Amino acid sequence: MSQTWAEKSIAKARRLDLTPEEYETEFHKYRGRHESNILEGKIDKGNFGKYLNVCFDSKVAILDEQERKEQERLRREAYYLSPAFAQKEANVQKLAATNPLHPRFTVSVEAIRDRVHLDDSPVLAVMKLDKIKDQLDCHVRPFIEAKYLNSQDEVDEIGNLKGRILRHALAALNGYYKQPVLATQEEFERAIDKAIAKVEPTMKPLFHQT
Repeated sequence: MSQTWAEKSIAKARRLDLTPEEYETEFHKYRGRHESNILEGKIDKGNFGKYLNVCFDSKVAILDEQERKEQERLRREAYYLSPAFAQKEANVQKLAATNPLHPRFTVSVEAIRDRVHLDDSPVLAVMKLDKIKDQLDCHVRPFIEAKYLNSQDEVDEIGNLKGRILRHALAALNGYYKQPVLATQEEFERAIDKAIAKVEPTMKPLFHQT
């Protein structure tokens, strides 16, 4: 092997963090393969130095890719922990809160009470809201169970359908969002019935049977 190829292979071995003993082991392993290739007629005339470097090149390429991915992971992690990302998330959450049909909107007690007045007493308001949500759950559950899904699918789909209905109901009342006068409980119930008709037309209304 020429001096040039030897120096290149040693530099690549250092890049791979090989010890002298490991380099020697690799050297003999690839030397054996190279000689086998010559004996089997796979190559007419061999240049072992070039062959050894090509073998190291593939390992260096793998290492380069691993390090690139790790650097990218660290950059993403640093960004997710940065004030810039925190501010971006805050802006997205603020925007989502104003639009019930936004993908990041969360159907929460606060989101409903920002649009609907259920009672002057916060405690009674939450109790009334819980009752409405329980009624919706009881209304949705048989509809989903009739599809004969497995237990986990039923739980997921019930939650998904309830969420879609409430988001559409709140979207219909979005003009009341944080206004001095909010929607009444009756308006909320009617909005839920309209949302049911929109999301699942085959399902009967919950509050106002027609």
